[in-house]
Amino acid sequence: MKKLSIPFIVVLITTLACGGYSEPVSTVLVIEDVSPTEVPTAPPTATAVPTATALPTSTPTKAPEPTLVLPTPVVRSTSVTTPAVIARYDSSWETIKGSTFDLGFDTKANLLTLTLKQPGLWLNNSQGGAVYRNTSGNFKITAIVKATKSTTPTDPPGNRIHLGGLIARNPAGTTENYVHIVVGNAENRLAIETKNTTNNVSQYDTLSWTSGSAELRLCRIGNDLNLYRRAVNATTWLLATTYTRADFPASLQVGASIYSAATPDLRLTFENLRIEEVREKGECER
Repeated sequence: MKKLSIPFIVVLITTLACGGYSEPVSTVLVIEDVSPTEVPTAPPTATAVPTATALPTSTPTKAPEPTLVLPTPVVRSTSVTTPAVIARYDSSWETIKGSTFDLGFDTKANLLTLTLKQPGLWLNNSQGGAVYRNTSGNFKITAIVKATKSTTPTDPPGNRIHLGGLIARNPAGTTENYVHIVVGNAENRLAIETKNTTNNVSQYDTLSWTSGSAELRLCRIGNDLNLYRRAVNATTWLLATTYTRADFPASLQVGASIYSAATPDLRLTFENLRIEEVREKGECER
């Protein structure tokens, strides 16, 4: 509402009588400071707001998600074929100088025990004790071998040259021909020994070892006989040596050995003793 101040004039006309003569007299009143008159101001024209169209109150149906179809993957096998077991120890295995040791076998645990009663050496033309199976072609024989005193089986051998392990021997001819890998007390120290005997002449090497136990393996590929060792529960095979024996026939006596140079105090256990087929050298270490 806008307020305006408007001065205005009021004219009053009066009649003066003077001696019978009447003359009109004009009186002018000027009125100022008239209180302002409120002049109403027209309100602004409101802009019409369109009325919103009412939306449906029901929840819209959710469209189904598309099913993701994946292509069938191509499976490429990286597994290594498990070698076939040719043999585990059983009563059909034969012995060499079987009267010099006692033999026990726990079928459930697959545990072969040899306890030496009389001395006997695998050296040059001499023989120690052994149990074996005739095996042809390529193979590997493996076992966890533990050498202890027979009097106190918790202790390793204390006497020199008290050993046992794995052997592959040529049964033909009149002379000794074999290779072996054994563990125990060699020259008044715990060691692993590898030996190659050709026509009654033995050559051998020893490697110091921390205990009377080791996992041993002897693996034949053609004319080569590869001898391996590793600590019990280790995962990597260590090649001890390779002997090339072109004189060996197709079939060998393959098994477990035991021997001592003097009155024995020796027990050998062979855990999970097995002979397996082999097709190439890489399988010697698997």
